[in-house]
Amino acid sequence: MKLYVLLATLIIGCITFSCTKSPKQQAETATQQVNPLEKVFKEALAQEKNLYDLVRMDIIKERIITEYSQKFYDKFFHYVQVVPSISYEDNMYKCEGWEAHLSGNIAKLTYNPTNDQLIASLTLEGRIVQPDGNIHYNTEGWEQRYDKDEFDEDIKSQPMAYYDLVADYNLVPYHHICIIIAKGGMILSTNDFVYSSANISKILIKDNDSGKVYNIAFDETYYQGGGAGSMRYNEVGVIMRWENISKFVNIVTSLTNYSIAFINENDENKVVKNPKDLKNIRDAIQKFVIDKLEEFS
Repeated sequence: MKLYVLLATLIIGCITFSCTKSPKQQAETATQQVNPLEKVFKEALAQEKNLYDLVRMDIIKERIITEYSQKFYDKFFHYVQVVPSISYEDNMYKCEGWEAHLSGNIAKLTYNPTNDQLIASLTLEGRIVQPDGNIHYNTEGWEQRYDKDEFDEDIKSQPMAYYDLVADYNLVPYHHICIIIAKGGMILSTNDFVYSSANISKILIKDNDSGKVYNIAFDETYYQGGGAGSMRYNEVGVIMRWENISKFVNIVTSLTNYSIAFINENDENKVVKNPKDLKNIRDAIQKFVIDKLEEFS
């Protein structure tokens, strides 16, 4: 019996001894358990670093690429220019940055050491960049088109955004408004003057809520005839370059209840009220023209 008690005591003592670590071993274990990413954020906070510094560190770069994508990281990296120091609140590290001249382009990075969660977000002109690096645009009512070569095939390096608002009360189809946007500029035209070839003299936009009227600037007039014996009506309108396109886009995307008046040299006018899907013009330009051109740059 005494032998059994002695053996039991020895076994318990061995177990206790094997499970008890020295202070040095405990310190080494604690060091090993510190998350490398948490260590980076702790040091960044102590040194008052910012997102500009963090996004250039390999450990954070690799984590963003792994959890999001290379394309997302490239965009995120590009828009981090103006940056305040990193902060720590509610057990989370937080930092953000934005483009120097466009404060609406905002990149944010947060890290929660409790669950090792790193969250990166990027907003460009109010649009959220998805993890794959793409922006999901609203282009309803618009089409992707291209210039054609001599074989009537698409020239992918010459993309266009196309919009038309077609009349639905006449046997001969025609456009209340037709817009073609390409690298060289924008054509804004109408068939509403039917066979008249008089040039457009003014385009006005009226905010129906406030009564304010905008006189739309353009660079030159535009005319395309239907041709002799053609069932097509003449297209009359204007051509805008990028400065005037930008002004036009800002107006039509800022209003919710408005009318567009085409006025020709004979002082005849044609009015279109609240053209459907024209509010999507900014997204259409970005997706169908700018993004496509970047693919060939």
